[in-house]
Formats: sequence, C-alpha cells, structure tokens
Amino acid sequence: ARLRSGCEARNAFAAEIARPKPDDLAIAIAIAAEEKPDEPLSACEKRVTEALDELAARATTRARLELMLGDRSGAAVVARAVGAAMFGDQGLPEENNTKIEFFAGDVDDYYNPANSLIDEVIRRRRGIPITMSLVFARACAAAGTPFSLLNTPMHVLVAPDDTSETFVVDAFGGGNVLENARSQLTDVSPLEGLSLAARMLRNLRMIYEKGEDPARLLGVVERTLLVAEQDVEICVEIKFTARVRPES
Repeated sequence: ARLRSGCEARNAFAAEIARPKPDDLAIAIAIAAEEKPDEPLSACEKRVTEALDELAARATTRARLELMLGDRSGAAVVARAVGAAMFGDQGLPEENNTKIEFFAGDVDDYYNPANSLIDEVIRRRRGIPITMSLVFARACAAAGTPFSLLNTPMHVLVAPDDTSETFVVDAFGGGNVLENARSQLTDVSPLEGLSLAARMLRNLRMIYEKGEDPARLLGVVERTLLVAEQDVEICVEIKFTARVRPES
C-alpha cells in the first residue's frame, strides 16, 4: 500500500485532477498505471497512445474514403469509420484482415478489473462501457471529429460534441449508432474530468470489495478522496458510496 501511495502514477493522478480542465485519457492512464506501481508511468502511456494512434490511423483512412463517396454528415462518417476499425465490418478487406484483433464488450467476464484499466482494455480488446467509450471517443477525436462521453446512468454512451447531431453511439454494444437518441438525453451531462475519475474509481471499488483485495481497495479509496478534495459533490453524484453493481 505504501508503494502505491507514493508511486509516480498516484502523483500524476493527483496532479491531473487538480488541473482546471483535466485530460480524460491522462486520468485513465494514471488509474491503470497504479496497478504496476514499480513501472514508469511513461510505459503505460506508450502502450496506450501507440495503440490509439494505430486505431485512429485506420479509422481516418476509412472516414476520408466515405466522406468522398457518401452523403452522411462528417460526424456520422467518423463514428462509422471508428466503429469499423474497432469492431470490424463485413465485406471490407482491411477489416477482414485476420491480423487485426477487434474490440468487444466483455460480457463473459464483465467484472474483471482489467476491463476498467485502459491499457489492459487496449491489450485484451475487451472492456466495459466507460473504458470502451473512452477509446471510441479518443479515436474519433484523432480522426478529426470530437466526441464526448455521456454520464448516462448504468451504461455510458458517446455523442458528437456538435449538439446538432441527433445520434449517440453505444461503444460497448459494438459501436451501435442509435439514431435520434440525442433528444432523449437532453438532461445528461458529459462524463469528463472529475466525474470520469470518480465513476472509474467507483467501478474498481465495487470489484475490489467483492474480490477481497484490501491493498487495491485502499488505493481506490485514497484516490477517491483526492477527487473529493477537488469537488465532493462529484463523488456524491456518482454515488461512489452506494453498494451497487458496477454497470459503467
């Protein structure tokens, strides 16, 4: 526990959430990197950013082709392109390349803590809604169109930052585009910064409590207290203290 509390990843997490506008990917990397407290933070950063760059490159190529040939909006094309790059698309030679291992929501081992750790999500190509949505949104941004996570209860979704777009995306559901769903989510705020950190940590707390892993549980509680120091209402809103099953 002492090794974790003084490790580089913990210090990076504390510094990031104290920024006026924390970076969501940096938060997720710092949370994941604490699982390997004796490893440099840069190693986790490298694993994640290289994989995201490769994913974004494939999605960008696909999006450019579709924009030239199609009649959909730019945001819809990018969402479809990222979906094809992450989850595959029948009939396309690149996406049928057997060397490419596609992502999928981990329905078989949902409560595996690796599903909440961004580097493991990218390595295993499996995750839960919050981590799958973060990968999807970052790939969309790299492909030229910013998307944000939505703080929808139980199951995080992704939407274009352009609020005139009417669709949202279920990244956990294989990149399923939910047409005209935006109008039903007008009261839902973005999931970013402190709220993202609190929700990711809540999921890990539920898992480590059930798994009887006191060292990791203590690390999660300590980091949640750091979030509460910045904004205690965020932790209350996420219902961190509620003993509910993690569905994010």
